Amino acid sequence: MKHSVKVLIIFIVLVIPLSINAKNKDFISVKTERKISLSELLRSSGYEIVDGKLALFLKEFMDLNEDIKSLSIIPEGKVIRLPAQYLKTKKKTGGRWIKKKSPPFSRKDNKEELNIIVNNIKKLFDRLGEVISLGPGKVIVFPVSEKASLSIDTDYFPMIELSGHRLILLDPEKRLPDDIKDVIEVYWPEYTVIGGKDIKGVLDNILDTIDYSCLDDGRVIIGDEMQVEIRPDCILTRKGRDIMESDMIILNITRKDEFAFPESLMNWAKDSGINIIDLYMKEPPMILGKAELIDLPRQREELIAGLLNSLGYEIKRNVGLSLADKREYKLNIMADIAFKSGKGLRFIDLSGLPESIIHLLRRNGISITSIPTDNDSRKIIRDLLDFLSIPYETYPERISAMLTPKKVKYRIKAPGIMVKSSKGAFLLSDYHNSELLRSLIGNKISLIKFN
Repeated sequence: MKHSVKVLIIFIVLVIPLSINAKNKDFISVKTERKISLSELLRSSGYEIVDGKLALFLKEFMDLNEDIKSLSIIPEGKVIRLPAQYLKTKKKTGGRWIKKKSPPFSRKDNKEELNIIVNNIKKLFDRLGEVISLGPGKVIVFPVSEKASLSIDTDYFPMIELSGHRLILLDPEKRLPDDIKDVIEVYWPEYTVIGGKDIKGVLDNILDTIDYSCLDDGRVIIGDEMQVEIRPDCILTRKGRDIMESDMIILNITRKDEFAFPESLMNWAKDSGINIIDLYMKEPPMILGKAELIDLPRQREELIAGLLNSLGYEIKRNVGLSLADKREYKLNIMADIAFKSGKGLRFIDLSGLPESIIHLLRRNGISITSIPTDNDSRKIIRDLLDFLSIPYETYPERISAMLTPKKVKYRIKAPGIMVKSSKGAFLLSDYHNSELLRSLIGNKISLIKFN
């Protein structure tokens, strides 16, 4: 029988101490003003069960209250008899009842969060190739004695059936008292009650039940000349099996303040023999958009022109300049590229002017550089950035810190040159898979590809 979930801020109870009941047993009479579970009724009345007396308490409770069919929902207006000899008064602190710590999962959206946890468990088992079944919500009755029984509502405590007739009762909020949990697992060993301080704790306990080990604090690196270091919640291995015997499985739980793994990274990892099981409590955001991609030509002059344009400079081609000493001599030069920088003009020579001529022009206040024909693209770019006095970084660790987006659980180490200019941040890279790199760095950095 299914029961709707109701969150009650205050449970109002009327406690009436009586002396002896019809069966000559001491009891305390409590009248419920709302639907309430037995554990909540005890808590709100200021009582708790004496340690080690749960089974005896439940047996006598059922004897005293033969019309009660469920311990999880006691109807409104019922007068409940509590066997006094198995109860003790809760300790007080500073004149107030000791309050339990807040549960790890908010009760405001209890049902919704419970469904998300169950769906994550389904996904986990499916990706591991494990067969499970989750039946519809129902009440499971555990007979404690001839006249006593314990009922568990699987709307609140979902039941998972594993192979080999093993059963899991899921209690992520740890709402079941330890004594009741012990009664279930001792008298019905096919059942395991699983909770945890958070979703990771719940999954750790479930994985242990199906003979998986969860190695925490591991790092997984994939890649070639570009590497991505993934920081998963754990690396999964079968107990008793070498981790190198099969493809690696890693578990990633994306929290509410984190970005999800890009699909490109998931596919890249899979192609590298690494299966990522990605779980989340709330649909996580993806990295906002992709970085702008600028593809520079291979040809030297067009590469320089394209880079200057990308950095915000307006260029002119084949601009003449001259240097004269009165009427004694005049030096005429045709610069391949000219552009305005600050208050003056700068010139780039691609024809191979002698170094002595370059020095002469510089001594006369002309800002010019010559790019040799045998320089590769990377050297051309670095020489041009030096000429522009734009700071750049080539050390991989420093580039990684600037390149990796915030709130992701991976770190990128990509080949390239990192530039921060007045037009923004740029990564100049010759990595062969520019689309993959582009998808990992987000849209705050422009990716300039060169060959």
